Amino acid sequence: MHGALDWWNRLKWLADVNALLASRPEDNVELLARAAKARGLGRAAAQILLLCRNILQAPLSADATGRAAAVRTTTSPSRKLSG
Repeated sequence: MHGALDWWNRLKWLADVNALLASRPEDNVELLARAAKARGLGRAAAQILLLCRNILQAPLSADATGRAAAVRTTTSPSRKLSG
């Protein structure tokens, strides 16, 4: 039961981010992505953007989607060292 509740919380969080994206102009998504990257959260932001687009049909431009996919698929230096 606990695991099921945890997953619902994650889905709600995804829906909240999707609502935020839908309420903002498209160029604001780029500002959010850059702010996340500046704080070392670029990969996490890219993943959430792609999840919102793929699961909840968030209105992301082709450019924003392409940039998010490129960030998400690059390997971080720490992973290269540990793997």
